[in-house]
Amino acid sequence: MNFKDDIGVAARLRESAIGFGHLLGLHLKIARLELRFELLGLGLRLRIMALMTAFGVAGYTLALAGLALIVGGRTQTGMPFLVIGAGHLLLVGLMFLSLHVRKSHFMGESAEAMRKSILDLKNAANAPRPPSESQANQRHVH
Repeated sequence: MNFKDDIGVAARLRESAIGFGHLLGLHLKIARLELRFELLGLGLRLRIMALMTAFGVAGYTLALAGLALIVGGRTQTGMPFLVIGAGHLLLVGLMFLSLHVRKSHFMGESAEAMRKSILDLKNAANAPRPPSESQANQRHVH
């Protein structure tokens, strides 16, 4: 290996490091944007859960009041309370199912993109390299 080969290798290493740094910077920008949207979605889910809690408490209260009236002998007064309370609880159950089904992985796209980039780097590092000029010259000399 001569001095010219050393400069070529150093230049390639430098270019690779700059390229990797640029790639990492782009991943960080995308991750930051994805994090922002994930937090907005999380805020929306928290608001929906607060609404579900309020509906659940109201439904439970109405159902128990209706049940108490029915047990106390006021069936005509208690039945609407029980039906409305049960409707509230049913609505909360459906909302909970809807939130549970739509659940997604946090920062999933960024994590997947980073996994692919690292896998590509590993594959490139393990790929067979063509022989350099000095190695080719050494083979012909022997």
